[in-house]
Amino acid sequence: YKNKNEVVKALDDVTTFFESGKINTIVGESGGGKTTLIRCIAGLNEYDGDIYFDNALINQYKAKDRNISYVSQDYALYPHMSVFQNIAFPLTFTSATNAEIRKRVEDVAKLLDISLLLSRKPKQISIGQAQRVAIARAIVKRPNIYLDEKNKFAIRSDLRRIFNELQATVIFVTHDLKEALAISDKIFVISNGKIVEAGTPREIINSTNQVVSSFFKKENLL
Repeated sequence: YKNKNEVVKALDDVTTFFESGKINTIVGESGGGKTTLIRCIAGLNEYDGDIYFDNALINQYKAKDRNISYVSQDYALYPHMSVFQNIAFPLTFTSATNAEIRKRVEDVAKLLDISLLLSRKPKQISIGQAQRVAIARAIVKRPNIYLDEKNKFAIRSDLRRIFNELQATVIFVTHDLKEALAISDKIFVISNGKIVEAGTPREIINSTNQVVSSFFKKENLL
């Protein structure tokens, strides 16, 4: 990125592997490169290097062709649409029939316990309910990969259950270590554009990496 006369390298020779069907969490301080990394995976940012889904190189694919779902930190719900219409929106670009769309929306709404909200508008639901609607919209098209940017979910315990049921590959971004430890199968610590440590929650807790240790100390002080 260009910042006035300075060029900022948001990602610096990142080479890593996110596990299929698992919750992979990228954790790090603000400005470390978390959001840039998932935006590259989503095809929303230009990048140098290669990204593979399984063994398929996807550099040439645009965001709409990568079969991923991306949830941004503001949820980006359409205010003029009902909750049902918001969830169904990604399916309107597929070959799904109206009956198929209704069933898939109702199924995912039931999974997320928001069935009673389907006729409401976004302004008529709480922030926590909006989070669930955003997740429902992301998973209703059954993507290969689910990306989340900096969300603070009040439904952590539900998320593991939901993603395990869907066998979804999740890449989740947070700066909250407690959140990462609570929800993740694998944690990736990023600092100054580099992945400095990766491992299970237990391995991250026991890490002797100086950056990781320093991050834990800051979190504990807070």
